[in-house]
Amino acid sequence: IGACLMVRKAAMDAVGLLDERYFFFMEETDWALAMHRGGWKSIFVPDAQIYHLQGQSAGHNVRARIMFYRARYLYLRKWFPGLWPLHGLLLVTRLLINVLLNVLGLIMTLGLHGGIRGRLALYLQLLSWHVRGCP
Repeated sequence: IGACLMVRKAAMDAVGLLDERYFFFMEETDWALAMHRGGWKSIFVPDAQIYHLQGQSAGHNVRARIMFYRARYLYLRKWFPGLWPLHGLLLVTRLLINVLLNVLGLIMTLGLHGGIRGRLALYLQLLSWHVRGCP
C-alpha cells in the first residue's frame, strides 16, 4: 500500500515523519494510523497508476519474512499494546500447524516434493526465530 503516497506538508508537520524504527514493512501503515488519529483523512485513488521499475521488493525469503514480523510486532506494540502478545501467540501456533502439515506432506510424498521441503525449511526458521525471542 505504500508504493506511492501524497501527503500534505501540514499533516507531516502535525504528526511527524515516518517512524525510522520500521525498516521495510508497515511504515506507511503506521504513518497512516498516526495521521488518522491526528484528524487527517486518507483517500484511496483506485484510478492512479504507479510504475515500479525494479524487481520484487522482498520476495518470500526468510529475512524478508522476519523483517515483516518484526515490523508487525512493532506496529502492534506501538498502537495496540494489549493485542500484540496474543497476536504473537497466534502466529507461533500457526507456524507450528504449518510445520506439522508440511512434515505430513513430506512423509506422504517421501520427501520428493521440493515445494514442501522449501516451505518446511521456511516455517522451521521462522519458528526458530520466534523461540529465540525474535532477536
